[in-house]
Amino acid sequence: MNFSKESFREASSLPDIDILEIESAVAQLKPNKAVDTDGLVSEHFFHSHPAIFTHLKNLFHIILNHSYVPETFTTGIVTPIPKDRRGNLTSSSNYRPITISSVISKIFEYFLLDRCTNLLTSDSLQFAYKPKVGCQHAILALRRVIQHFNDRSSNVYIASLDASKAFDRINHSKLYSILI
Repeated sequence: MNFSKESFREASSLPDIDILEIESAVAQLKPNKAVDTDGLVSEHFFHSHPAIFTHLKNLFHIILNHSYVPETFTTGIVTPIPKDRRGNLTSSSNYRPITISSVISKIFEYFLLDRCTNLLTSDSLQFAYKPKVGCQHAILALRRVIQHFNDRSSNVYIASLDASKAFDRINHSKLYSILI
């Protein structure tokens, strides 16, 4: 996705934050999740007094105007979760980490995502992390490419690489600088 500093400034200088934007962001929270570092869960916001939306609106306004994100928004509790409870529980490869982050930071992220969605673009051939697009679409695109070349009596060569383990071991800073 492409998101420049100018786009962010444009998004953050949009008209004042509307209470409905905050309510929409809170409505996107998932219920029955773990307690965050502040002892809060989504249900606190679902069942709170409507005045909480005004407080969140003021907080988000301050964050955007001062370009300062609270430190608690950048921290979380990492918890290992077993992939297969009947598998080898002593093997680190049988665990996936999840991060429990601040509920208020999640509300802020949903608010920003809703406000800035029109500024975020990606290639039409990107299938991951996009709403209403998934593995089926990638498979269909691959089948169409194969069919295209087969119809023209051309050879088709495909290479597949599972880089999931390798990605955890690379220097991410170097990767990002190469990609940029």
